[in-house]
Formats: sequence, structure tokens, C-alpha cells
Amino acid sequence: MTTKEIRSTAYRYIMPTVAIVIIAGLVPILYSVYISLFDYELIQTQHTFIGLSNYLNLIADDRFLHATVFTVVFALVATICEVALGFVLAYLLYSKNIAPTFSSLIRVVMLIPYMVAPVVISFTFKTLIYDVNFGYLNAVLREIGLPILNVFSGKWNSSIAVLIMEIFLRTPFTILILYAGLTTISAELIEASMIDGASTWTKIRRIILPILKPVVFVAFIFRFMDALKMFDEMYVLTRGGPGYTTENLSLFVASQGFEFSHMGLASAASVLFFIIVAVVCALFFRLFQPKETKGGEA
Repeated sequence: MTTKEIRSTAYRYIMPTVAIVIIAGLVPILYSVYISLFDYELIQTQHTFIGLSNYLNLIADDRFLHATVFTVVFALVATICEVALGFVLAYLLYSKNIAPTFSSLIRVVMLIPYMVAPVVISFTFKTLIYDVNFGYLNAVLREIGLPILNVFSGKWNSSIAVLIMEIFLRTPFTILILYAGLTTISAELIEASMIDGASTWTKIRRIILPILKPVVFVAFIFRFMDALKMFDEMYVLTRGGPGYTTENLSLFVASQGFEFSHMGLASAASVLFFIIVAVVCALFFRLFQPKETKGGEA
């Protein structure tokens, strides 16, 4: 077969997948953009075209602005914590400080939170750990003589409670990616640094992290995008409360669309949400992309 025939055959094979991606992804986005231009209420049969009014109302809405800032800040803090903790645990497994007999078992145990449904983990934290009367957290606080803590009574308490649960739930993903990246580092390179007397911190800072930078970026960007659209955990644990202090953009869109039936406003919020995610991720890609040197020198 000629090169042209091979390409033609390849295109025919991938076209069904491309069509499915377009239908499942692009069409709903375009329909959301269309709805966002109307005063679209679920309980009404007539929908009035209002142009960009929904977008202007959102920009002037303090609740939407708070949800936007909270979403980005929470996702950034959670992702940094998950990547940092994931690297530490992955390095402990890689450096063979843990006995090989237990290494495989530890890897399996670490992946359990990632394999369990987020809703299950969220209910577990809400009822068995954070509950004021029956949770293990307050049981421990009572035993050591400290006052009980209602994690759902304040903005910071609720935010930290969700953050801890998110770190527990998602860190195994970063461990898996970073451990896979660590195993690709040449053993001879590490041994040479040890022979030269490099300390553990020097070895990590000068050898491992520079080599692992692309892998760290992949883990970071995947987790960051996932944290931006977090819904299940936040809905089960706080539902945006107390008040709207822990409401992210996913909860805001769901609330406007299905609680208040403002589908036009919810669609406009979804479009803005999509733009925010695209812009933030593009900034990270630009920030972490390798810098080109003059003359093609490394």
C-alpha cells in the first residue's frame, strides 16, 4: 500500500470515533451557547431572546464571582497538596526504603481510595469522620480533652474539611503517575550521584525533579482540571454551605439550572466556566512549556 492509501485507511478507521467525540462533546457546548442567549426557564414554554444579558448578570452577581474565585483557589491548593504529597509517597516507594515484601501491598492500599466511588468516600467522611455527635474526629478530640469541632459551621472549617477529603481521595492518582515516572530514571545516574556524595535533597533537586518535570506537569494539569469541575464530593459534603461559602462553579450551575429552573443563566455560567478552565490551563501550559534557546542549543 502507498502512503496515501495507508493514510486514507487510517482516516476511515478513526472517523467514527471523531464523529462520536463531536456529537457527544461539541454539540452540547454549542447548544449551551445557544440557550445562554435566551431567558430560558424550564417551567415556561416561550423563551425570549435576550442576547448577552445572562452573561452581564453573571458578571455583576457576587455569588457567581465568589464561586469562580473559590473554584480556582480550591483547585489550585488541592492540586499542589496532592502533587507534593504524591511525590513524597512515590519517592518512598521508589527509593526502596520500604521492604520489597510490603511495597506491592502498600501500592494496592494506596489505590483503594481512587478505586472507590467519590460519593461513597464523601458519605464516609460526612457520617463516620466529620459528624458532630458520632464522628471519629470528635471522638478523638473528646478523648484528649479538646472541645468538639463542627466542621460544617464555618467557611474555613468546611473548606478545610473538603480539602482534606479531596487530598485523601485523589492523591493516589498522583502517586501512580509520579511513581511510574520515577521508575524511568536511570539507576546508573542515581548511583553515580551517590558515589559523588550527593545528599538526598541534592539528588532530588538536581537530578530527579528536572528529569521528572514533564511527568509532574502532566499529573498537575490532569488533577487541576479535574478539581475545577468537582461536584460529587462538594455536593454530598457541604452542598455549598454554610450559605454559599463553599459553593464552586459546578454547584452554582446545578443550582441555577435544576433548583431555580434558570437554564439560560445556568448555560451562560457553563460557557463562562468552560472559558475559565481553558484560559487557566492555557496559562499553565505556557508557564511550564520548555523554553527555546537560540541556535537550537539545549
